[in-house]
Order: sequence, then structure tokens, then C-alpha cells
Amino acid sequence: MDGDEEEGSDGEMEPEYSGLEQPPLTRMLKNILSEYPDDGQILKELIQNAEDAGASVVKIMFDGRNINHEPHSEKKKPFNKYFKGPALFFHNNAVFSEDDWRGIKMLYSSVKELDPLKVGRFGLGFKSVFHITDYPMIVSGKKLLVINPYTTYSDKVCTSFRLDRLARYKGMDMKAFKDAFDDVFGFGEETLASGEYKGTLFRFPLRQIGTELSGNLYNEEKIENLFDSFTTEAPFTLLFLKNLEEMTLYRRKNGVEPRYRVMIQDLGSETSLEGRREFRKSLQKYTTSSMSSDLICSLHVNISVESHDQNGWTTRDDKSWFIVNTVLGHDNMSPELRSLSQDKDLSYSPYVGVAIPDKDTEDFKGHVFCFLPLPLEERSLTGFPVHVNGFFALSQNRRHVKWPSADLKQSAITADKSLQWNQALIKEALSQVYLNMVQQLITKCVKANNPDTLVQMVYRSIPCLDDVDVKWRIILDPLVKSLLQTDFLYTENNGGQWIEHRNAVFECPHSVTDAGVWVTLRHIMKQYKQNFTIIPPHITTLSEKMTRMTMLTPAFLDNLLRGNSSYEICSTTQKLHLLQYLMSEQKYESLKGLKLLPLENGSFVRFETVGCVYMCRETTAKLIPGCEENIVNLHLPEDIKQHLQQIKGKDTGHIVHFIITLAIH
Repeated sequence: MDGDEEEGSDGEMEPEYSGLEQPPLTRMLKNILSEYPDDGQILKELIQNAEDAGASVVKIMFDGRNINHEPHSEKKKPFNKYFKGPALFFHNNAVFSEDDWRGIKMLYSSVKELDPLKVGRFGLGFKSVFHITDYPMIVSGKKLLVINPYTTYSDKVCTSFRLDRLARYKGMDMKAFKDAFDDVFGFGEETLASGEYKGTLFRFPLRQIGTELSGNLYNEEKIENLFDSFTTEAPFTLLFLKNLEEMTLYRRKNGVEPRYRVMIQDLGSETSLEGRREFRKSLQKYTTSSMSSDLICSLHVNISVESHDQNGWTTRDDKSWFIVNTVLGHDNMSPELRSLSQDKDLSYSPYVGVAIPDKDTEDFKGHVFCFLPLPLEERSLTGFPVHVNGFFALSQNRRHVKWPSADLKQSAITADKSLQWNQALIKEALSQVYLNMVQQLITKCVKANNPDTLVQMVYRSIPCLDDVDVKWRIILDPLVKSLLQTDFLYTENNGGQWIEHRNAVFECPHSVTDAGVWVTLRHIMKQYKQNFTIIPPHITTLSEKMTRMTMLTPAFLDNLLRGNSSYEICSTTQKLHLLQYLMSEQKYESLKGLKLLPLENGSFVRFETVGCVYMCRETTAKLIPGCEENIVNLHLPEDIKQHLQQIKGKDTGHIVHFIITLAIH
């Protein structure tokens, strides 16, 4: 009988039990690294974790000092490999909780997975730092933690130390430790004496030779590339975060030098930092099942970007944003979205937001955020004229929103709850917050007495339907349907007001090329108290969705003028502009009865079927003095002359009786 098997007293055999064979930790970490590209995503993971921890300040430093490379016995000084330099430091002003300490030790799971208001995955995203280092270390509160992925003992991968007893640990080289942490971001002798660091400080000694974990080497040039990637996105990284208010880059060689800073400026308004903090407090009380109504926060924030040199800080960019964040209450969710939001397998929140810059810029491209911006691409990921944020289900490496592939059948989409979540979140929650933003912009506009800059900001916020990326078009039906029931069009009528599209008179696209004619038409529409609205070309893409549109056309103008003769008090120039526009479609019969026929004496008479009107050259007019009231104006614009010539040469019902018809050159 096999020696490993046991026979019971009744002769039954006991089966043999064993665990699954696990690959080495370095192999598992390499698999994770293959999911997280070696780019700016590394810093974004750390920023996200700082945000989730409640930090308001982040500091990142490249320490270029080449330190602690003296030969030593690994057995006598086993921790010196953590203290080598050059190194990358990452600081935030929050302290690790016990959950954070547990989470950072997890490999393929996270303590945050069931928290519906935290996005980071401490335990997975953090592992992307192994692109940079083999030996990460963390100081927070009263503890120091080092991670050794090469140990053969699975229960000794992470080693923890108490700061107040650091010098007493076997193998701890305090000189090397102090060299590494020499007054970095407030960590010094006082910290060791008190035994507590008021914040969190990561230190990553750069990998300078290839190892079993990675052949990816890091030097100053690669750190600069990492920082460049960071600064590209930093001006809008803070937009949708709840806690972080300031991020600064430093470098250290001979001394610590700040280089770059991005921060939310406190405008002294409830809609800036204070409004952000109040929203954060409200979120802490949030649970999907207990909140019946929407939680909405509107912010007007100013984000400043500064660079530092020997002369101090210099502002490089200063941009104001209008941001609307919303968490849907369960009363405003469909049964499908409500069910998904309460699904513990997903643990997602119906949390969305939109942001639009105050000023129009030609290079602006609407981007996608899952609280932090997803990786930038050459073109807009959405085609929207705003940034959109949401608690989207992302790919494992957090670089892309999860979408159904082109060949995925509907049954497979139905089976994948994360795909269902994204579609429901966009169609319901994102469409609502988008509409809310437009409505709030209109309210701001009215309160400010409708300045043109704010009117154009409203129009700029509305998407061009043709530009929206095919994946994001699922938002258009609910958004446009709601928008068309809103007073979203501006008219100068009655001192300026916002109206529904059904009550508007629209400019006919490309119908007017002369700027003077255009000014006169606007004047006439205002004079006749018409709800004339002037919209940018991209708004016209909504026309297919509009049930009824009234256009300003020559026929509309003709009907308007016949109903009220107040046009007769217009200036000569304005009357000629009206005549030009009415003639533009060559429907001359419609001119009959309108007092717009210009005469040489400066007056205007009606286009009638009786009467004598002469058309002649100036030399001919001199031969019949005193007949100016019967001679067509000799100095008309060329296009009006040509139209009158056509009237003269056609059977138009004799709307003008030309007795003398001489060619006009």
C-alpha cells in the first residue's frame, strides 16, 4: 500500500490532498507589468491611491544622488538595497489606514473592491511601480514597509518596522537609511524621534541593472520622460478629483529644487474649493440604496500651472472650468441601472461629471476620465466638446473604457454586467448630467444679462452630432430628446431670452454672404419682435431631430413685411439690403406691393402694375431733368441692377411698368 495513503479502522482509504502549484512571485509580477505599460500610468496609479486616501497634496521628486552603493554583506545589511540611489519619491499628506496596509500587500485583489466611491485598486495598480524598481518601500504614520519580491519565503515578502524603534532592528543600517531620507518632504531626525510621519512617503530606488523581474532600466532620462508624460496631463488631472488640490514635481542633486506645480486656486467662492469639500462630505454619507434623489455639485474652479527657476515661480497656464458632478439617486434610475448599481460583483457608483473650459480654444478635445484622465490620444475619444467623467468599468490596466467588440453578440453583452453598466451609465446618468450642465450654463447666462461670451459657451457645450464617436452615440437619443424640450436657444427679442426650438426663427444656412445685409436682417427681426436665433453651424446637426423649424428665408421676410409696414422707416441702405435679400431667390412676383423700389430722388415706391418708371443711364437722365421721382436709382449695387434687368426682360405680371428701357452698363 502507498505510504502516503491511510487506511481507516473500517478499511476505507483516505484521499491525498495538496494545493495548487503557484508560480514564483516575480513571474506573477511580470504578468501584471505586461498589463500596465511603462509610461505615465505609473504616476497616475499613485495619484489615484493618494486621492482615495483623502490626500490634498502630492509631491513627486527625482533624487539623482548616487548613494549607498558601497560593497556590503547582504546577510549583515539586508535592507541597504532599499536605500540606494538614484530614486523616485512620491509623497502625499494622508496617512495609511490599516486597510491601506493590507491592500498594498494584496496581489490580485483589493480592499477597495467593495467601496463604491473609490476607484484605485491598491494591490494591483500599485504593482506597476515594479517597472521602476525591484525594492519599493513605504513610510506612513508609525510604520515603514519594504517589499522583497525575490524572497523564497512567501510569508516574508513584506517586512514592517516601527519608526520609533528603527535603529533596534537587526540588519538596519541607520546611516544608509538617513542618507536615503535626508530631510525629504519633512522626514528627518524629528520624525524618528517622534516615531510618526504625518503623511505617506514612497521611495523607489531605480533599477540600474537587469534583474529576474525586469530588464527595464531607469535613469535620469527615463524619469524626465515620465515627468513629461505627467506634465502633459497635469493641467486637467485635478478636474474630477474630490480631494487632491495640488501636485508638485521636484528634483534633487545638490539640493531639493521645485520644478513644476499644478494647483486648484481658491477663488474665495463657495463654488471652488469650499464647494468641493462640501460635496465630498455629502458623498461620505452616500449609499446607493439610501439616497433617493440626485446628489449634484456644480463647481467653477481655476487651475493654475506654474514652473520654477532661479527667479521663482512663473505662471505658465491659468484656466477656469465649469464642472458639474452628479451621483444619481435611486428614484432617478431605471430598474436596470438601479440593480447594477447595487450589484456587489460590480461595486460601482452612478457617479458622473462633465467639464467645459470658460474660454474657447481651437486645440480643445473632449476627453474621457475615470476620475483621472485615461491615456491621451491624437483625436478626441468621444467627439464631445466637453470632458466627461464617470465610474466606468475599465480594462484591467485602467487605460480604456470597456466596450463590446464588433463581433460580440447581444447575448454575450447581456451576460457581461460591466458592459451593461457602461451602457446604462452613459445613456442615463451621463446624459442627465450633460443636460444639467447646459441648463446651468443658461441660468448663469441669464443672471449675467446674457453676455455673448456666455451665450457662445452654451452653444459650445452642445455636441455636433456628426463628430460624436460611434461608441458614444448611445448618449445622443436621450440627450437630444431632453435638450429639444429645453429653452436652449438664445434670441435678442424682448431684450434677450432663451426659447425652445419650436418658437425660434432660424437663419437659413449660407443664404446671406453680404455682412451688411446680415446686419440689416438682424435689425429687422428685432424690430418685428421675432425670436430670431443665430446658431453656430454645428448646432444645425440637431435639425433632423427637430419636429418643426421656422427658417428666415426671402419668403418668410416677404410675409413679415406685408403684415407690418414699419420697414418703411428704415434707412436707404437697410431698404436696399432688404431688396437684395428678397431678390436673391429670383421670385420677383413676391415683390408686388412692397415699397422697396428705389428712385433717383432718394425715395422708394411700391412695386406696382401701374405707373411709369424709367431705367436709364446717367447721361440719359440728365436729358429729362425733374423726372427723378420716375427714374430708378442710378447708383444701385450691381446685383440689384441685374435683378431689375431680369424683371424688365420677363413676363412677371408687370409688377413694374418700364417705359424707357436702356441698357445699364
